[in-house]
Amino acid sequence: MVQLIKFGAKDFERAKALQDRERIDPINSDTLFRSAMYALLSARETYVKQKKIYDYLLSEGLKTPRDILERPDELSVIERMVMFGRKKRKYLYGLAEYWYTSDISETILKDIGDGRTKEFDIRNRIAKEAPGLGYKCASLLLNNCGYENVMIIDILKLKILYNFGYPIKPYEHKPKNAEVASKLKHHGKLGEGVYMDRGISSRKEYELYESFLRDLASKHDVTPYWFNQLTWAKESTLKKKNAIDQQLRMQF
Repeated sequence: MVQLIKFGAKDFERAKALQDRERIDPINSDTLFRSAMYALLSARETYVKQKKIYDYLLSEGLKTPRDILERPDELSVIERMVMFGRKKRKYLYGLAEYWYTSDISETILKDIGDGRTKEFDIRNRIAKEAPGLGYKCASLLLNNCGYENVMIIDILKLKILYNFGYPIKPYEHKPKNAEVASKLKHHGKLGEGVYMDRGISSRKEYELYESFLRDLASKHDVTPYWFNQLTWAKESTLKKKNAIDQQLRMQF
């Protein structure tokens, strides 16, 4: 039986610093949109590059849906700065259109006022409707405004599930040789010779792995949100780069 992860005082300290840095305050329509931009830019990207392009967009005054809709050509820089830049440029413009024409920010704000009772419904709606977000990025957006049960499922979480013996066999892929393995760009290693070779394909699959993570969080006696924060603080490359310890608050 795999032993539970041991979280120490330093892990909790880093996790709290991560929360303080990314939590939206104040929460309003514009800061929600900027957090959605931030989440969109996180897809298949390093934190350093994600933050660099996000900070650049804000410095150029691209802070609201209207800013982006009125100045779409200024998004061209994304194509040079991030992975899948052409797609992300298209998605970011689509996200601005969606945020400008839908009632999603009002829906989130009302639910926050009502005690955050529709967490999964809102996450699933965003993942279905908002260009470029999906379940992982929609979960990040909601985590950043105080929701604690939807979970960000990234390669780190899949690796943890794999190592704890949860059934994520659709993610097993054994390359024939090292050369093939080296070509699995943008994919993650789950175990020795075992790689993630595709994204989560459906809401049903995402929610299944999310249920596994909630079970694992319960075994560690923490909420799903804090399990996510603690594993990031303990295991991710952010720790190695001291990015968490810098405690640089995001500008939402």
